Amino acid sequence: MFIKKFDRRAMTDTFNSPDLLSLASLRQKIDVLDDALLRLLEERTRLITHVADLKKKDNTVIYMRPAREASIVRRLLSSADAILPPDMVFRLWRELMMASLQIESAFCVAVYAPPLQPDLVMLAREHFGGATPLLFFDNTAAVVRSVSEGTALLGVVPDWHEDSNERPWWRQILGGEQASLGFVFKLPFLARANGTKKAYVVGRGVPREETGNDHSFVILRTHKEISRTSLRQQLSNAGLEVLNLFPWSDPAFGDDTYYLILLNGFFTEGDARLAPLQKNFNVRLAGGYAVPVEPVGVVDAEFTPV
Repeated sequence: MFIKKFDRRAMTDTFNSPDLLSLASLRQKIDVLDDALLRLLEERTRLITHVADLKKKDNTVIYMRPAREASIVRRLLSSADAILPPDMVFRLWRELMMASLQIESAFCVAVYAPPLQPDLVMLAREHFGGATPLLFFDNTAAVVRSVSEGTALLGVVPDWHEDSNERPWWRQILGGEQASLGFVFKLPFLARANGTKKAYVVGRGVPREETGNDHSFVILRTHKEISRTSLRQQLSNAGLEVLNLFPWSDPAFGDDTYYLILLNGFFTEGDARLAPLQKNFNVRLAGGYAVPVEPVGVVDAEFTPV
């Protein structure tokens, strides 16, 4: 999805209107709008509390819906007037949505934050807002473990290309209690043109819903050696569009080879499209995410097939 380009001229044209003759009148109009915004926020918060009450009555414990959040942000960014910078729209609504979730049920987010590396902390704060408590860890294993054990609802971890651990963090979500973990978001959701670092968010028991523009992860495990070319051919024969593929193996962890594969589209457990792979691989669906919004001219090289 691409969004409108911010047009500063639209802002200039507005303030050149003959109806806005003085600084005092401008400030008066802004004050009126601020009061109106406050009343709307109060009404929105009342609705949020009603939603929280209904969920409690229905014993609904799921309050994180990444697909709905993505759909809301996409809709607002696509419909916003060019006078509004996309970054402002994005940050305002992310703050609103996360503050609303805290009203429904308090939660915290674990973040990979080694010394002198604040990038993922900044991404987490932008996406989850100022009201969400963050827990900091200097290794990815601790982040994943905190989510698995329920200390944190979500965990922010680095792009697999940047994970320096001998055992990549995504390998941890395969076994035991951690097998219920999976990818939930890709950050930043509003892509930047300045080479901002990428990160992923993992969660446990977070529902997946289709948004119409999604990517999914699967992890394949095999005892046999197989080349990337051969594997890509098998995936293509199964009608799957591979966006990226990353193999990992280490004799210290057994003879198996693992492949983290990014697929275009929305997949769920038991998806018939994955059935052909089960003849030769142990197949594990590892979640996915709504594709981030990209301003005009921004292309994410990570989605280029390799």
